[in-house]
Amino acid sequence: MIDIKSLYGLILNEVNTDTLQPIDKNIYTNISNILTELKGQVYEGLESNIRDAFVSLISEMVNTLLEIRLSKYNTNRVNLTYEEMFIIDIEDEYKIRKDFVIQTIIEGRKKVLEGIVNKIKTKRIIVRLLANVDEFIGADNIKYGKYNAEDIVVLPLEDAKRLINDNIAKEVIMLD
Repeated sequence: MIDIKSLYGLILNEVNTDTLQPIDKNIYTNISNILTELKGQVYEGLESNIRDAFVSLISEMVNTLLEIRLSKYNTNRVNLTYEEMFIIDIEDEYKIRKDFVIQTIIEGRKKVLEGIVNKIKTKRIIVRLLANVDEFIGADNIKYGKYNAEDIVVLPLEDAKRLINDNIAKEVIMLD
């Protein structure tokens, strides 16, 4: 069972070493369970304020632990938790894609580059709308809308990113 003292010890241990330390692979799940239980408890007044401060403290400690561990993930990947692996997986994919695109450009493989461009132009993502959105013509020249706030919609990447950047939508993360 994880508590504040042991969580603090984990953070201290990570700060005081250069390599990623082994930790319980279920640490984040265990902490999530504790936070869920705490948040589910109904208190009033001072007790409620103490609970909220406790939840905030644990949340900050988890964020600190995760940031420290991710900053040195290359030192010993065997010691990553599954959640940490999930986070860095995208960075590994980024490096592979970057090297692929550079090599494709250098080799003059125009058709492959056209395929990459076409793939990204036709990519769609799921977003949750934070505000009403009027009808519009998407990057793919297809008519979209009218949508209401809280609608979940699939849009071309370019349009979805524009709405996200304008704080009109949030991407819905789908786990494989």
